[in-house]
Amino acid sequence: MRLILLIIITVAGNFVFSQNTITLLNGKTIDYHSYSIDLNKDYFKYSYFDKKGEIEKTDSIELSHIYSITENSVDSVVYQALTEDEIPADKMKYVVLGFQDAFDNHKSWPFAVTGFAIGTTSFILPVDLLLSLAIPMTYSSASFLVKPSKSRILKKMPPEYDGDYYFIGYENAAVHKNFKKAAYGSAAGAIFGIILVITVNSLTAK
Repeated sequence: MRLILLIIITVAGNFVFSQNTITLLNGKTIDYHSYSIDLNKDYFKYSYFDKKGEIEKTDSIELSHIYSITENSVDSVVYQALTEDEIPADKMKYVVLGFQDAFDNHKSWPFAVTGFAIGTTSFILPVDLLLSLAIPMTYSSASFLVKPSKSRILKKMPPEYDGDYYFIGYENAAVHKNFKKAAYGSAAGAIFGIILVITVNSLTAK
């Protein structure tokens, strides 16, 4: 279990969060109401309100998954590299920014549309069931190989960012979004294809 050292610093202007926010290493942010840290178990325990703001709920996250904790607009950076192979703390913020920008701006809908078409077609084609299942699964897996252009992404990046580390985060988040959309699209297309075949067969059988 990796040890987490809390380093209190202000990240000037790099993140725009609500007053009380947890920022994970994958770029996602979570609003919280109150929190406590269990250093013995390396867990961050927090409370938050439901969408209506009425019911207070509780949850927990491993400290090793957190980049920073923002309380009253002050950032406490939790992440610290403990080995030479890990990304330094002063560079990790660019990785997190890359994740966030990819989640917000990377367009992965073409993978959903293509996946839907492939999923549907695979069950319409006169092939056996295993091949019909293999085609959309192969497409979803292959989406991991499609990565954004580094030069194109860095052109949009603010000049004060560290490009190499920013792109690490952006690329990982973009690939994740591509796969997720491809998988969902393929699954939806497969279900639609099965329904379509069953419907057509039932109509022709009458």
